Amino acid sequence: MKHEEMPNKRLCEFLKSNVDSFDPYFSTRVMARVRTAAADQEAWITNLWKTFRRVAVTAALAACILVAHNISTQWQYRSDSNAMEMILGIPPATFATTIQYVGLWL
Repeated sequence: MKHEEMPNKRLCEFLKSNVDSFDPYFSTRVMARVRTAAADQEAWITNLWKTFRRVAVTAALAACILVAHNISTQWQYRSDSNAMEMILGIPPATFATTIQYVGLWL
């Protein structure tokens, strides 16, 4: 038991001996740095959020334009395909098209 207490006592003595070695207003300087770091992190997150919103809006507009283009170019084939096939611009899901696409991957 005495062997297990030995490192703890050494650590406590070391910490007690070094308490007086800190300069005056040390805690004030440390807290000022912590506040600065937190403010920098908040600014970084705010800028990241602004950038994400711009990219998300641009991507949504591009998706809407792509859907409109697919619908307008395939409007004459609307009786042959359902709405999702027309919006995504893919051929009808039939056995022949499935075999054709599977054959391309093999």
